[in-house]
Amino acid sequence: GFGAPILDWLNSRMGGLLSSLLDAEAIRGYFAVDTVGELLAEHARGARNESVLWPVLNFALWHRYWVEQEPLEPILEPHAKAAT
Repeated sequence: GFGAPILDWLNSRMGGLLSSLLDAEAIRGYFAVDTVGELLAEHARGARNESVLWPVLNFALWHRYWVEQEPLEPILEPHAKAAT
């Protein structure tokens, strides 16, 4: 195996993506989004909590696509463009 640069991803465009996904009402049924938002803010200040944030991001994307049956492109494109 190999380590993915999750820390770098969350410090760049993926952190904004997670923040956007936390606004979805469906995610509020699974997570205390205020707490996740606080963890994200702490992460931006240097805390190492990517081991909690990364699974939440992946679940939120999975849920949006497979459960809500919403396309991912509309939410991914703004964050992809911000990185270029």
